[in-house]
Amino acid sequence: RRVHGADTAPPVGSASGSVGAADGTPGMCRLNGVDARFDAGSHTGQSLLIGPIVGGSLHVADWLGTAHIRECSDTTVRLGPVGGAVFVSDCRGVTFELACHQLRIHNTTDCVFRVFVASKPIIEGCTGIVMEKLADEAIDPTALKAADLAGKTNSWRDVQDFHWQKKTKSPNWSIAEPQ
Repeated sequence: RRVHGADTAPPVGSASGSVGAADGTPGMCRLNGVDARFDAGSHTGQSLLIGPIVGGSLHVADWLGTAHIRECSDTTVRLGPVGGAVFVSDCRGVTFELACHQLRIHNTTDCVFRVFVASKPIIEGCTGIVMEKLADEAIDPTALKAADLAGKTNSWRDVQDFHWQKKTKSPNWSIAEPQ
């Protein structure tokens, strides 16, 4: 099943009949096996709760305020630039493509992060994390500017592992050079 476009997609949170958080934050939940795409203008500047998602893919081509991604597995999550923080928790086997101000990853395993991040990425309770620089052509310059990320330095290599306090490099994450 494919969901595509702001005009043809169900409202946020209803791609599978679910709703956002109790505080009214829009959410995309239970998109199992669905390839979902939300075009520019669909979520401009909003905060999103994303997950759980199993299989399929999610692409939000708009810039966001914040994103909370949880309980995703065996999927691809691609977001437009996020002006604030992206919080990822309890994910496994996911490929993420995103640009954000801050990236915090918790209890996540065997995931690839292709990122532009304006501060040092933080991991806690994670294993098998692979960090890769997001290709410049993958970032919409207009959305990057709208999210106040234009001109910022990409700190994708400077991962801080809060569960590894030794002076040696953490075994919980690695760097993949862009291809």
